[in-house]
Amino acid sequence: GGKEVHVIEEQKVSGGSAYNILAIELGAPGLFLWLGLTVSVLMLGLRNLSQIEDRELRTYLVAILAIFVAIAIAGFVGPTLAVTPDGVLLWLVPGVIAYWLAGPGLALAKRAPAARPLALSAISAT
Repeated sequence: GGKEVHVIEEQKVSGGSAYNILAIELGAPGLFLWLGLTVSVLMLGLRNLSQIEDRELRTYLVAILAIFVAIAIAGFVGPTLAVTPDGVLLWLVPGVIAYWLAGPGLALAKRAPAARPLALSAISAT
């Protein structure tokens, strides 16, 4: 193919990776902060997923962690932070992982499913 020029808000847009865009827009500090968040979420997931007693909850957490990994890897070839569906997940997943694997949900998730409060048992039964 030929060279195609895209223009957004009267500025030329070149194809770049999410990490390239981060480096250009936020500099090295922004890039390192984003990489730190990504590595922290992955390490938190790898370290604490085995502590979750509820198999269904563990399956859900593995699934959203897999989505996060896939989008982070896709960031090497495309602007994943700038597009709507991916950008939302890149902020939702760290929040969910932090809640269930490092925050208030961890104590609850470590209990066996039968030992959970009735309200949570009813939610997971639906």
